[in-house]
Parts: sequence; structure tokens; C-alpha cells
Amino acid sequence: MKNTITLSHVLDVDEEKCVNCHKCISVCPIKYCNDGSGETVKVINDMCLACGACIKACTHDARNYRDDISQFIDAIRNKTRMVAVVAPAIASNFPNQYLKINSFLKELGIEAIFDVSFGAELTIKSYVDHLKNNKPRSIISQPCPAIVTYIQIYKPDLIPYLAPTDSPMMHTMKMIRNYYPQYAHHKIAVISPCVAKRREFDEVGIGDYNVTIKSLKKLIDDNDIDLLQFQDTEYDNPPAERAVLFSTPGGLLRTAEREVPTIGQISRKIEGREVIYPYLETLNKQIKAGYAPVLVDCLNCHAGCNGGPGTLNEDKHPDEIEFHVEKRNREAQRKYTSPKKVDKMLNSYWKRETYARSYKDLSANNRVIIPSEKELSGLYIEMQKLKEEDFYNCAFCGYDTCERMAVAIHNGLNRKENCYHFKTNVISGLAISVKTTSDILQQQSEKVKSFIIQMQRVTLFLKTEFNDLLQTVNSNNSKLNEFDRIAHSISSIARQTNILSLNAAIEAARAGDLGRGFSVVATEVKHLAESSGNESEKIKPYLQEIALLFSDIKSKINDASTKFEASNQLNNEMSESLETISDMIVELNQKTGLFVNETHNIYNE
Repeated sequence: MKNTITLSHVLDVDEEKCVNCHKCISVCPIKYCNDGSGETVKVINDMCLACGACIKACTHDARNYRDDISQFIDAIRNKTRMVAVVAPAIASNFPNQYLKINSFLKELGIEAIFDVSFGAELTIKSYVDHLKNNKPRSIISQPCPAIVTYIQIYKPDLIPYLAPTDSPMMHTMKMIRNYYPQYAHHKIAVISPCVAKRREFDEVGIGDYNVTIKSLKKLIDDNDIDLLQFQDTEYDNPPAERAVLFSTPGGLLRTAEREVPTIGQISRKIEGREVIYPYLETLNKQIKAGYAPVLVDCLNCHAGCNGGPGTLNEDKHPDEIEFHVEKRNREAQRKYTSPKKVDKMLNSYWKRETYARSYKDLSANNRVIIPSEKELSGLYIEMQKLKEEDFYNCAFCGYDTCERMAVAIHNGLNRKENCYHFKTNVISGLAISVKTTSDILQQQSEKVKSFIIQMQRVTLFLKTEFNDLLQTVNSNNSKLNEFDRIAHSISSIARQTNILSLNAAIEAARAGDLGRGFSVVATEVKHLAESSGNESEKIKPYLQEIALLFSDIKSKINDASTKFEASNQLNNEMSESLETISDMIVELNQKTGLFVNETHNIYNE
């Protein structure tokens, strides 16, 4: 079993900015190099082509490329001995100022500047040599590293048809190493339109700093550098002829026509990620059937390298871009009087073995497992796709078809919740659930309201009863005061009777034998008075205890009455709150219905 080969990391995702909108997946020619199973969409680096499509598509600034600008600046500060190679796309990105870039770079300390357009001239020579000597059934051009990576990972059956020779950029760097001995050990900085070039440098083993044109422009702007203050400085290699067109779609063919005028008749020009990858998907069948062209001039980007993700031209009109490229082309061709002169010059920098290129089979990096029909059926059930009408193929998930989304879920690269059909089913189910719940709440609200009304009636009744009881207690409490006065009166009568009995006893004593019977009566009266006084004293504590009891009952009745008043107020407030909740439930029902309808309308447009 082959092992995965780690590729250069050239794409970063800012997870704080990513909103999981799946637009990156939608524009990606591979799709499965994105992991959309979480809250953000992550990149699986070793499956990514580094084509940069997602960077431009992302409207949240969550995706950015990684080049070597920081290392390049550090090398400049450390006075590292260095040369630079500059891609022909520089002419359309710095119109009328691209030669001033050379002066700027040399002022930074770079010792020599080489034009990749000249390397493109050598590339054409290598292609023509391959055509004439090896007579291949088909050649797939390989200036574009994104396309090379695609073939190596996803279409290894096409590797035998990739041009067995280096790209223009690599031709230029190998030329420096072999034909400019004074720079043989210098570091090489590449002013590039492409973020994926870093991978080509790492695979071939040449090229130290991939500095995108966009990063170079930022360096110039950040340091307030005015390019108009610099002189035009020519490259340190011989001037290219029409290969300055190499950065534009069809530039390879137009350059090759100088050597093989009929090459256009056996070639196909094709560019743009929407068409190139579907084209390559079945190209091997076309080659075997004898339908394929001999030369496929292909590029990932619509505007060719002039519109690469590392350029300033992404939003420019193609006519404006091509105007500056064609202007340079006319200027370059004026420097040569005949094809023979060009050929003579190129022969002094070209050897077949110098620019040979081989490719690695990276198919182990493609870790996507295609589910069986049985597994697909299970996935569709999970996605709630139970009948033919459920398969929208709406691309809402970013995968174009429901089957591809199912494959992504099978590989843990996405989740059913990101499927439009599943999402709308969930929304509809949620709406029904909300409606059912709100109906139940409404019913319970009505029951509670009825209970509160009954409680209010009971509270009012009890309050009335307590008020009557309080009045009765107050009335009986006043009667207790009357008992107290009666007890005092009895006590007073007893004292007076006792005094009268004493006086009678005295008078009986004076009367002698005649008063003896009266004395007995006086004694009995005295006993009666003492008994009445004693009984009166016994009544007083009971009266005091009954008075305290009535006072306590009165206090508790007053406290209960206050609480019933508060309870009644609370019942009123609860009733008002329930009215509000009831109104909110009705409004929730209405808004839920509107939301579901609007959601269906939006997704069905």
C-alpha cells in the first residue's frame, strides 16, 4: 500500500472568519479536499491542488495563501546572495513599469534578474524535440502546477502523457544553475503569479523563495516606494521572442508555431477550472480511442498565469490584461529578425538532458472511499431522501449532486445537516413541533387562566369571611371587657358584705344572749362574702387568658387578610402575564409559518 506524500502547505483557513457557507467547496474542482463536517470548512492539504479558486470565492476573508515573502525579506536583510526569476505575468500586473521592478529588486541587493519568458523559449524547444523524436500519442502541457498535482493525485493514468520536460520557470532556474556559473550557488527568488509553484520547487529541488506578485506589490506599497523613480532595467539573460505570450491562454501554441507552423491543427487550447478538470477526467479514453489532440495546451486559470491567485489582475477585464501582453509581444519580436536567429541563440542554452522532468504517482493522497450501493442507500435514508423527488441535486451543499454529498458524508467530510433537503425537512418538522407545542401551551394557558379566576373568587370569598370573623372577634373582645367589670363589681360587693358582717358580729356581741342568733347569721354572711371574693379572684385570670387568646386570633386574622390581599394581587399579575404569553404564542405561530414559507421560497428559487 502506498504512503501519503506530504505536500507543501500553501493554503490557510482563518477559522474565526469562516462561517461554514460551503462556497469554497462549491468552486473547488476537487471538493473532497475540503472538510465541511465541523463548524468551519478546513483544507486537507495533501489532497488540495492549491489552485486558489476558494481564495477568490471566499467573501469572508477566511482563506488566504501562504508564500515565501517573509523568508525572502529576511534573506534580503541578512544580505543573502540571491538572484531572481520573474514570470512574464509581471507585464500585465505592472503595465509599463515591469522593467522598473528589476531596478527595484537590484536595489534590494539581488544580483541578477532573469526572465521566465526566456525559459519559456527553452520549454518550446524541449516540447518540439519531444514531438519530433518520441512521437507521443499525446502531450499534456505542464506549466500549471495545479494541473500537474491533479494528474498526480487523481488521474495517475495520465502521468505518461505529461510533457517529460520542465516548466518555463524550472527551465529558467536550471539554465541559471548550468549556464551562469557565477550564480550556481545563489539562492533563487521567483516572482510568481502562482501559489502552487512552491510545490513544483519542492518536488524538483530547485527554487528557494516563491514570492507572489501580490506580495511584492504589498512590499512596495508598505514601504511607500514609487516605481516611477526607478530606471527601466533589462533582464540579465538574452531577450525572449514571442514566448512572452506564455502567461496568456494559447501563448504556448503561438510560440510553438514559430517552430511547427501546423501545430495548431493537432492541438487543443483549454483553460478554466470549470472545463479543464472534467476534460482531463475522460482524456485517457479519448487518447486510447484516437480522438485526442497531440498537444493539450491547458491552464487552470481563465486568464492564464496573468490572472493567477497571486496576481493583481483577478478583477481586471481580460481585454485590458491582453492589451499589455500583446504590447510586450510586439516589442519582443522586433528584437529578432528571423526564427534562425532565435534558434541559434536558444541552442547555446539548451541540452535535452538538462531539462528532463519526471513525475510522482501521488494517488495514495486521494483517501476518498466510494461507498457501495448498499452504503449509499443507507446514507440517503439518513439524509431523509426516500423518494426520487427528494434528490434535488441543488448544489446547496457545494457538491453539485446528492450522490457526491453522500460520498462526502461517508468519508466524514461533511454532515447531513448541511443538505438542503434534510435542512428543510428539519425546519418543517421543527415548525410543526413548535406549532404543536405552542398549541399545547395555549391550551394550558387557558386552563391556568381559568384556575386563577377560580382562585381569585375563592380569595375574595375567604377575604369576606375573614373580615366577618374579625368583626365577631372584635365584638366578643368588647364583651370580655364587660365580664372584667362584673368581676370587679362582685369583688367590691364581697368586700362590702364582709364589712357589714363584721359590723353585725360586733353588734351581736353587745346584745349578749339576745344577739347570739344574729351572731350566727353574721358569721355565715361573712363566709359568703369571703367565698364570693375568692370566686371573683379566680375569674380574673381566666378573663385575662381569654383576652390574650382573642388578641392573638385577631392578629392572625389581620395577617391572613393581608396575605390574601397580596395573593389576589399576584393572581391579577399572573393573569396579565398569561395574557401576554398567549399573545406571544399566537405571534410565534404566525412567524413560524412565515419563516417556513420564506425558507422554502428562498431555496426553491
